[in-house]
Amino acid sequence: MTPSPKRTVLITGCSAGGIGDYLAQAFHARGDCRVFATARNPSKMSHLAALGIETLALDVTSAESIASCVGKVAAETNGRGLDVLVNNAGNGSPGPLMETDMEAARHVMELNFWAVLETTRGFLPLLIKSGRGVIVNNTSAGSSILLLWAGVYSLAKAATAMMCEVLRLELEPLGVQVVDIKTGGVKTNFHSNQLGDSRDPTLVPGSLYETARKEIEAHMGGKELREGAVEVDVYATKVVADLLGGKRAPRFVWQGAGSRLLWMSLTFFPSSVMDMLVRQVSKLDVIEKVMKDARRVGGKP
Repeated sequence: MTPSPKRTVLITGCSAGGIGDYLAQAFHARGDCRVFATARNPSKMSHLAALGIETLALDVTSAESIASCVGKVAAETNGRGLDVLVNNAGNGSPGPLMETDMEAARHVMELNFWAVLETTRGFLPLLIKSGRGVIVNNTSAGSSILLLWAGVYSLAKAATAMMCEVLRLELEPLGVQVVDIKTGGVKTNFHSNQLGDSRDPTLVPGSLYETARKEIEAHMGGKELREGAVEVDVYATKVVADLLGGKRAPRFVWQGAGSRLLWMSLTFFPSSVMDMLVRQVSKLDVIEKVMKDARRVGGKP
């Protein structure tokens, strides 16, 4: 009896230390998956290559790079197609929404939404050809709950979450399934990668929130989220188990710190409860008090 061919999986955003890196390792560790790990800079995946994982260059914001990668995967799979596409690459631009640099905001939308759409369109023929194609988009919990001082990120992820819903039904006649990963708190280098180094994000000079700069900047760095976050390898193993554990791919995957609480809140409680949770996590009451006290001292109402 001829053994079933390995399930082929391509993951975007696999640079060392991120979620994509550990998802690639988790899929590979199963032994029944052939993994294509991708990143804009392949040198940041040398540790994956050392594990026997195939690495490919892919800049998801470049149509030319996407087309080249699609061609390589088609050749490597001998026309069998691609079974799983994991759209994981993404970034953020921390800060109050009304003070976000517009060029940075457009880049966040480009990488978190438009690049996901274009990458999916590029690989769709291979996903259809496999006969069991699955598109997995990591929209994060930020697509379902507003993240104060990270509004552009939430907007982009919410748009991608709606893309999941549209594609889930539009691609159903083509035999392609769609999964939305609602990622909670996970210990990665995501926050430092947003700035290209280990600096904490800061408010713009002369910010509308100047009097509460200290309190807001402490939250913008994601310290509170990281403190309660789960280890990324544990998260990745659970996500892969959820994705491949049933006869059909799930509509949603809820993993990471706080993700189950978020699901319960969205499912069973009114929106006012969500507002309360957001206020608590972001310490909005403290920020409001600091700003009111500053106005009072300055003689303003």
